Amino acid sequence: MKKHLLIISFLTVSFLSNAQLYTLGVKGGLNQNKIGSLYQRPYNGDPGINHQPNKDISPQFGAFLNVKFGKFFIQPELNYVKLKNHYDLPLKTSYWNTSKTEIPVILGFEIFDPLSLYIGPNFNFYKKTSLDGVQVTSFSDGGKI
Repeated sequence: MKKHLLIISFLTVSFLSNAQLYTLGVKGGLNQNKIGSLYQRPYNGDPGINHQPNKDISPQFGAFLNVKFGKFFIQPELNYVKLKNHYDLPLKTSYWNTSKTEIPVILGFEIFDPLSLYIGPNFNFYKKTSLDGVQVTSFSDGGKI
Protein backbone atom coordinates (compact mmCIF):
# COMPACT_ATOMS: atom_id res chain seq x y z
CA MET A 1 0.00 0.00 0.00
CA LYS A 2 2.88 2.36 0.83
CA LYS A 3 4.37 1.73 -2.62
CA HIS A 4 1.08 2.71 -4.29
CA LEU A 5 0.83 5.93 -2.28
CA LEU A 6 4.46 6.78 -3.09
CA ILE A 7 3.86 6.21 -6.82
CA ILE A 8 0.66 8.31 -6.80
CA SER A 9 2.45 11.11 -4.92
CA PHE A 10 5.37 11.00 -7.37
CA LEU A 11 3.07 11.14 -10.40
CA THR A 12 1.08 14.03 -8.92
CA VAL A 13 4.23 16.06 -8.19
CA SER A 14 5.63 15.35 -11.66
CA PHE A 15 2.35 16.43 -13.31
CA LEU A 16 2.26 19.63 -11.27
CA SER A 17 5.90 20.48 -11.92
CA ASN A 18 5.47 20.19 -15.72
CA ALA A 19 2.04 21.78 -15.85
CA GLN A 20 1.39 25.29 -17.05
CA LEU A 21 -1.62 25.80 -14.81
CA TYR A 22 -3.45 23.87 -12.14
CA THR A 23 -6.59 24.49 -10.16
CA LEU A 24 -7.86 22.88 -6.97
CA GLY A 25 -11.55 23.08 -6.24
CA VAL A 26 -14.48 21.79 -4.25
CA LYS A 27 -17.95 21.02 -5.45
CA GLY A 28 -21.26 20.16 -3.92
CA GLY A 29 -24.89 19.81 -4.76
CA LEU A 30 -28.15 18.01 -4.28
CA ASN A 31 -29.42 14.85 -5.97
CA GLN A 32 -32.96 13.81 -6.70
CA ASN A 33 -33.11 10.41 -8.32
CA LYS A 34 -35.68 7.71 -8.93
CA ILE A 35 -34.96 3.99 -8.90
CA GLY A 36 -37.24 1.17 -9.99
CA SER A 37 -40.60 0.14 -8.62
CA LEU A 38 -41.32 -2.44 -5.91
CA TYR A 39 -43.64 -5.21 -7.05
CA GLN A 40 -46.19 -6.54 -4.59
CA ARG A 41 -47.20 -10.05 -5.65
CA PRO A 42 -50.90 -10.97 -5.98
CA TYR A 43 -52.41 -12.32 -2.77
CA ASN A 44 -55.85 -13.80 -2.03
CA GLY A 45 -57.22 -12.77 -5.41
CA ASP A 46 -55.92 -9.18 -5.19
CA PRO A 47 -53.93 -8.07 -8.24
CA GLY A 48 -50.19 -7.45 -8.10
CA ILE A 49 -49.16 -3.82 -7.53
CA ASN A 50 -46.12 -1.87 -8.71
CA HIS A 51 -45.26 0.71 -6.05
CA GLN A 52 -43.44 3.68 -7.59
CA PRO A 53 -40.65 5.38 -5.64
CA ASN A 54 -40.94 8.92 -4.30
CA LYS A 55 -37.91 11.08 -5.00
CA ASP A 56 -35.94 12.27 -1.96
CA ILE A 57 -33.27 14.96 -1.97
CA SER A 58 -29.78 13.87 -0.94
CA PRO A 59 -26.34 15.55 -0.91
CA GLN A 60 -23.17 15.12 -2.90
CA PHE A 61 -19.81 16.80 -2.42
CA GLY A 62 -16.26 16.40 -3.57
CA ALA A 63 -12.98 17.90 -4.70
CA PHE A 64 -11.08 18.10 -7.97
CA LEU A 65 -7.67 18.97 -9.38
CA ASN A 66 -7.53 20.41 -12.91
CA VAL A 67 -4.07 20.38 -14.54
CA LYS A 68 -3.61 22.06 -17.94
CA PHE A 69 -0.93 21.24 -20.51
CA GLY A 70 -1.53 23.78 -23.26
CA LYS A 71 -4.85 22.81 -24.84
CA PHE A 72 -4.95 19.45 -23.01
CA PHE A 73 -5.98 18.90 -19.40
CA ILE A 74 -6.59 16.16 -16.88
CA GLN A 75 -9.07 16.48 -14.02
CA PRO A 76 -9.18 13.73 -11.40
CA GLU A 77 -12.00 14.06 -8.85
CA LEU A 78 -13.08 12.46 -5.60
CA ASN A 79 -16.82 12.66 -4.89
CA TYR A 80 -19.16 11.34 -2.19
CA VAL A 81 -22.74 10.76 -3.38
CA LYS A 82 -25.74 9.82 -1.22
CA LEU A 83 -28.86 8.41 -2.95
CA LYS A 84 -32.27 7.71 -1.42
CA ASN A 85 -35.95 7.11 -2.26
CA HIS A 86 -38.99 6.06 -0.29
CA TYR A 87 -42.06 4.02 -1.12
CA ASP A 88 -45.49 4.62 0.40
CA LEU A 89 -46.64 1.03 0.93
CA PRO A 90 -50.13 0.18 2.26
CA LEU A 91 -49.01 -0.65 5.82
CA LYS A 92 -45.87 1.48 6.21
CA THR A 93 -43.24 3.49 4.36
CA SER A 94 -40.17 1.74 2.95
CA TYR A 95 -36.82 3.53 2.60
CA TRP A 96 -34.08 2.78 0.03
CA ASN A 97 -30.62 4.22 0.81
CA THR A 98 -27.15 3.89 -0.63
CA SER A 99 -23.98 5.93 -0.91
CA LYS A 100 -20.97 5.72 -3.15
CA THR A 101 -17.55 7.18 -3.70
CA GLU A 102 -16.92 8.27 -7.29
CA ILE A 103 -13.49 8.76 -8.80
CA PRO A 104 -13.84 10.22 -12.29
CA VAL A 105 -10.66 10.88 -14.27
CA ILE A 106 -11.52 13.38 -16.98
CA LEU A 107 -9.19 13.94 -19.91
CA GLY A 108 -9.92 16.95 -22.04
CA PHE A 109 -8.95 19.00 -25.05
CA GLU A 110 -9.90 22.65 -25.51
CA ILE A 111 -11.08 22.99 -29.11
CA PHE A 112 -11.56 26.75 -28.78
CA ASP A 113 -12.75 28.82 -25.83
CA PRO A 114 -15.33 27.89 -24.41
CA LEU A 115 -15.74 24.57 -26.36
CA SER A 116 -13.88 21.55 -24.96
CA LEU A 117 -13.99 17.79 -25.53
CA TYR A 118 -14.11 15.53 -22.43
CA ILE A 119 -13.48 11.79 -22.11
CA GLY A 120 -12.54 9.43 -19.32
CA PRO A 121 -13.57 6.68 -16.93
CA ASN A 122 -15.62 6.99 -13.75
CA PHE A 123 -14.88 4.50 -10.98
CA ASN A 124 -17.71 3.89 -8.48
CA PHE A 125 -17.38 2.21 -5.09
CA TYR A 126 -20.77 1.57 -3.49
CA LYS A 127 -21.17 1.44 0.26
CA LYS A 128 -23.97 -0.40 2.03
CA THR A 129 -27.30 -0.36 0.19
CA SER A 130 -30.44 -0.95 2.22
CA LEU A 131 -34.17 -1.28 1.68
CA ASP A 132 -35.90 -0.92 5.04
CA GLY A 133 -39.57 -1.47 5.76
CA VAL A 134 -40.25 -4.27 3.27
CA GLN A 135 -41.57 -7.58 4.55
CA VAL A 136 -39.42 -10.45 3.35
CA THR A 137 -41.36 -13.66 2.70
CA SER A 138 -40.52 -17.05 1.30
CA PHE A 139 -41.83 -15.75 -2.04
CA SER A 140 -39.59 -12.65 -2.16
CA ASP A 141 -36.95 -14.46 -4.18
CA GLY A 142 -39.36 -15.17 -7.04
CA GLY A 143 -40.63 -18.55 -5.83
CA LYS A 144 -44.08 -19.84 -6.66
CA ILE A 145 -47.14 -18.71 -4.72
